[in-house]
Amino acid sequence: MKRLLEKGLSRCVCWLAVCGFFLIFQGTAGAVGSFATLKEFSGEVMIKNAEEWVAPEPGMSLYSGAKIVTKEGSALVQFKDGATMTVDPFSSIRAIDQIQATETAASDQMRIRKIRVMLGRTKYEEQPLADRQTRIEMPMAVAALRGTGGYFGADEGGTSQGELYEGNMETSGIFQELVPQILALENALNSPTWTASLNSADQADNPLSNVQEIQAEIRTFSANLDPQVQAQVMQALAVITPILQGIQQKIEKAQKAEAQKAAAQKTGSEDTRAQVKAISEKTSQTADTFVKTTQESTKADISLVLATIKGDQAGIALAQAAKDQNDRAVDLAGQAVDTAATAVELAGKATTDKQLAAAASVANTAGNTVDALAETVKTTNTSAMMVARDNQEGAAKMQGLAATTESTLAAAEKSTQSSQNAIVLAQNEDTADAAVQAARTAEDASSVVKDVAQSQSEAAQAVADDDPGADAAIENTRQQSQTIDNAIQSLDESIEQTNTLMPAEEPADEPAEEAVDEPEQEEAPAEEPAEETEPEQPLPPDEQEDDTDPPSPV
Repeated sequence: MKRLLEKGLSRCVCWLAVCGFFLIFQGTAGAVGSFATLKEFSGEVMIKNAEEWVAPEPGMSLYSGAKIVTKEGSALVQFKDGATMTVDPFSSIRAIDQIQATETAASDQMRIRKIRVMLGRTKYEEQPLADRQTRIEMPMAVAALRGTGGYFGADEGGTSQGELYEGNMETSGIFQELVPQILALENALNSPTWTASLNSADQADNPLSNVQEIQAEIRTFSANLDPQVQAQVMQALAVITPILQGIQQKIEKAQKAEAQKAAAQKTGSEDTRAQVKAISEKTSQTADTFVKTTQESTKADISLVLATIKGDQAGIALAQAAKDQNDRAVDLAGQAVDTAATAVELAGKATTDKQLAAAASVANTAGNTVDALAETVKTTNTSAMMVARDNQEGAAKMQGLAATTESTLAAAEKSTQSSQNAIVLAQNEDTADAAVQAARTAEDASSVVKDVAQSQSEAAQAVADDDPGADAAIENTRQQSQTIDNAIQSLDESIEQTNTLMPAEEPADEPAEEAVDEPEQEEAPAEEPAEETEPEQPLPPDEQEDDTDPPSPV
């Protein structure tokens, strides 16, 4: 009963958290899907859409926060409200479109558009709309537009310029009112944000270069004194710094897995037993999957940075939840790889068939667990992608998979714990049978969890593809989640049984006191004789007090 209550409470908390995030997502800033299209382009143009570098295509949808970087090329963006933006050669420009409730009434909405010019020149045109506000944000100035057409730009030193050919604007900061010039290659090469974009695009699969590119972009606006811009800069840098540290830690975990893979391969090559070779091979495959998963998990980190850049508070909450879930999955997967490495060591030293059988099941469990967590990361990334694309409908559907994801993580943790117990018990002949049983229980449970996680990932992909069968796939996955609950129950029972057989933990050795030769005790210096005083002379009998009692007779 206690286990059922704990399980129900955990699932309830999970659902409340996800539903709470979704309600925030519905009730505050956000855009509905794409807000513009790439109408046409020529020459060398790079597009960063939902924080992924993609090849430009005429007519492609652009999502809020899309970034256009040009070399010897130009691009024309068509907004859905009729506005247009031309991006000239050697430019770096980001367009953000968010819907916010007005201060007067929550039902009234205002479209907030920000065109961020980090480098180069853009021509922007729009017609007056009562429910839209447009800001051109440059390194040192901001221009608020009111139904306008004009040119805006910035050079590699941050000089901010612009001039209208119709309409009006309000400017703040250090702003030169003139038509900016189209830059040349030598200008762009002296721009940290432009060169960082080239480096990031060349290493599209490198999450560190991706975040560092965003960091360079944010620093471009560090001299802008506009209060909104300053607040965005401070918030973004505060988010980016720990994310860079977290990505570096994941890289180190991946490097550790590579070393464990090499050690497993060495054991397999040196041992002639087929079982040992199979265990080593399985562990090597598990390490490879883990390395890919660590990289895949950083997509949620990137989504969090993008939501922060956009100032989308609801998106930040959702992206943070996705990031936390991916981080937990990576930690659990790393523990599974560690356990697999221990299984290889056990197999290499095994002297009985039972030890080999336990090691084989533990290695298979680790493989299943890492595979399941890899699928979970994919599912979570789909949720993060819904945030990056401001897809409220997709986010609503993804909440149907939240409970299954939480169960998968719980099962992964218990599978590894059961496997670790099996490794310990297998080293003692008296508990070898229990070790094999525990290892096989974990193997069976992890296989079930892996299958459900695969179905969950496929359902998430159906949501991403806007597949008509997505709802049915989600419902099917939710029904399958009961099998995970059964697997968790069997794991709990196995862990409980094996815990009773585990060798008693030896008390932690207290640091031994170093034997120190006690120095010979020096003879205490002879006390100086007290000054001789004359003994007190008894009073004469006639001077003694009369009231003293007489001495008792012996």
